[in-house]
Amino acid sequence: MSSLSILFRNLGQLFKQDQLQLKDSNAEKFDHAGERLDRVETRLDFAEPRLDATEQRLDIATDRADQAADELIQFRELFSQRLDGLEDRFNTRLEEYTAALDARIEERFTTIEQGHEARFTSIEIRVDVVAENLEEKTNEFARQVEHRLQDAEAAQVERFQHLDAAVDERLTNYEHAVDARFAEYQSAIDQRIDDRLQQIELRSDERYAALNEMFATQSATHNERFEEHSRALDLRIDDRLSRVERNLDQRIGNFEKGIDQRLFTREKFVDDRLEMSRDDIVAQTDILLQRFDQRMDRFNRAMRLILTARKEGDENLPLSLQQRVEQLTSPSNLDASPNVQLDGALGTNKNLGEQMMEWKQTAEERLTQFTPDEQEIVDYLLSFVDPNEADEVFYVKQHLRRYLATLQRIPPVQKTTARVLELGAHHLHFTPALQKYAGYKQISCANWSDIDAGLTEVRTIKQRQGGDVLSFEVKNFNAERDRFPYPDNHFSLVLCGEMLEHLAHDPIHMLWECNRVLQPDGWLLLTTPNLSCARALEGILCSCQPYLFSQYNLQNSAEHHHREYAPLEVRDALIAAGFTIATLETEDVWSKSNPAILELLRQLKFSDELRGDDIFALARKTSAPVERYPKFLYVEVPTASVPKLKGKPKEKKK
Repeated sequence: MSSLSILFRNLGQLFKQDQLQLKDSNAEKFDHAGERLDRVETRLDFAEPRLDATEQRLDIATDRADQAADELIQFRELFSQRLDGLEDRFNTRLEEYTAALDARIEERFTTIEQGHEARFTSIEIRVDVVAENLEEKTNEFARQVEHRLQDAEAAQVERFQHLDAAVDERLTNYEHAVDARFAEYQSAIDQRIDDRLQQIELRSDERYAALNEMFATQSATHNERFEEHSRALDLRIDDRLSRVERNLDQRIGNFEKGIDQRLFTREKFVDDRLEMSRDDIVAQTDILLQRFDQRMDRFNRAMRLILTARKEGDENLPLSLQQRVEQLTSPSNLDASPNVQLDGALGTNKNLGEQMMEWKQTAEERLTQFTPDEQEIVDYLLSFVDPNEADEVFYVKQHLRRYLATLQRIPPVQKTTARVLELGAHHLHFTPALQKYAGYKQISCANWSDIDAGLTEVRTIKQRQGGDVLSFEVKNFNAERDRFPYPDNHFSLVLCGEMLEHLAHDPIHMLWECNRVLQPDGWLLLTTPNLSCARALEGILCSCQPYLFSQYNLQNSAEHHHREYAPLEVRDALIAAGFTIATLETEDVWSKSNPAILELLRQLKFSDELRGDDIFALARKTSAPVERYPKFLYVEVPTASVPKLKGKPKEKKK
């Protein structure tokens, strides 16, 4: 059994233990809720029909909790099945890769052997051809020498015959002298022929020796080069095999670490969601109990009215008293929330609407008032804006408080070579302060829309009141569809300011790409409007839309807010993308929160935290992305459409 099979079997056992513990915990909580409901029933014996309806609601809540537990069990079974399938696919791919690698190595060795045999055959053929050519040339030269000697002898014989005839005919008297001269001449000819033959033989021997020496030298050189090439090839093959083995071991180790990290993150995510669900159940139970108390109080008031009327001797209740009793005991009134009257500094005799409108009329605008240090940054940013561009001036002034809040939350520079990516920085309004006051020198800017997609330009901005001239490279690409044009593990910090709410198709793609281009333990600072802020609640209560910017732009749809987020949604999205939340805060940067809304939340037992109108999330990259399509953001997505994980995840210290 492989180590992965043992790992998955242990994970299955852990899932079963968690399931049993979850059931026991839910059973204890439901038992506790049942005890509390029993105590309520003793107080409401005379209101059994309404209590029955309440019990039905609690039964529905119990069924929903059981259904949630069953869904969790199904999810874990499905997750276990997917892990088993992933193990089978990994083993299959590993076997296929090993077989393919063996085949490639065998084919490479075969090709090398065939090449060596072909080279040896070619060398032998060339040696045979050289030997044959040398033998042919030697034979031809010998034949030529012999033929020339024969011709010379024939010519000499003929000349001697003519000479003899002439001597016999003309010099009969000089026979002895001619014989002597002929003997001398013949000996000289023989000597010359012998010398010529000796020279020819010496030259032939020297040339043959030179050819033999050259052939021996070339053969030794070829043999030596072949031996060196063979040794180098063997070393390269051994090194290649060792690297392949190390790479396989490393990839298997990284895969196991990634599986462990993803399982750990997923378990933590599931535990957090379960904890939230348990808190929600307890909170809903408390709300139901509060409603029971409210109904009981109204019913007691109605009974007191009846008893008072009977004590006064009036058996027939007056019409006004009957209407009052019916109003107090009517189901619609029992289910409705009471008319909230806020206590405290805002007064006790005014309703919520009056207090909200009174505060809006008398509140002072404080978001445009800055401290001296903040005013220095504001003046520096405004010095790069063209005063003749009214729209640009209005935009920068509207976002000044957000720029200051963002600058306060940027992590300090750890080293001078730290690189930062600013997404959505087409106009470079915040970039000068990022360089001067945050200390980052290597800044890459990006425009996230489809406008001029694929275009890279160098933008230069000049200070109107000062001498600073800054240049930044701006790359244009679609942040929710395209792969970011930057290498893996490249940046120390990524800024995503007021961009998430503009994405219309795939926001998690952008967060996954931020994870890829960030270095291990790199920072992501994300800001976006808060849908659950006090300003949004005020708008809903006043029958207005809660969005910060909901108007449609027919010329450029990218400027429209397609979706605004609550703080916990931002947290869950960052966790799904492989980040660990360092700080999750909100702050009023557009308008100040209405104190009447915050007081209303406190009196209704709701938290007044995270109610600022803008979210500031600072997260650190601690693992590879965990979940590609979170269910709170996407409808059901086929598994085949989930892209493969890119980059190497960092091992998280336990």
